[in-house]
Amino acid sequence: MSKPMRAAIPTLLAVACGGTSYQYKGHNVYDYFPLDGQRSWEYLQNDASIDYVLEVEKLANTSQVGNWQVVPLEYRIQDPLEILYTVKWSSDSTDGVLIHAYQAEGEDEVKFDTPVVFGDYQMAQGDEVVTETNGLTFTGTLVGVEECPNHWTSDWECLHMSLTVEGGDPPPFVGEYWITTGWGTSWFRPEGYDDNWVLDYAEWTPE
Repeated sequence: MSKPMRAAIPTLLAVACGGTSYQYKGHNVYDYFPLDGQRSWEYLQNDASIDYVLEVEKLANTSQVGNWQVVPLEYRIQDPLEILYTVKWSSDSTDGVLIHAYQAEGEDEVKFDTPVVFGDYQMAQGDEVVTETNGLTFTGTLVGVEECPNHWTSDWECLHMSLTVEGGDPPPFVGEYWITTGWGTSWFRPEGYDDNWVLDYAEWTPE
């Protein structure tokens, strides 16, 4: 896989004191999308007509690809069990949050020649990062910092991240995400949904 190319424009703060220096003011996006240990999440849909629980689980078959530890997350209906799709993510302080591949259930895996940058390692409000890969153009944007209460806890603050695509049908991971430090996604709204999936429960066991 090629190393991701970034087109993010950072927000800078000018400080005048015997000259001018610049300090980047941003958020460490990788802290908001942790993949360490054993992890699982359960979500309920705000749309009352969708009454099943959506589970997301970190699978055991992680892999080392270059400098990246690639982690598959499986998205599935809880009961009756139905696997929907799997997305292979990585998250670290060097390259941020990347998507390496995905596989809809019953279909072939789609691997990206260049990983999709969901979020750069550090971003400020309004920053964008563009990835061109597999004939598609993805844009990841840090929309802002927002309150993101859920069914599990009421006092979370999240980065609102938006991931869009041009050039073809959207993969299942494209959409809006609200992510928080330590636990990951509190809300998300994949392309094609009118309402958010909202966290109901999460588990984390350290490695």
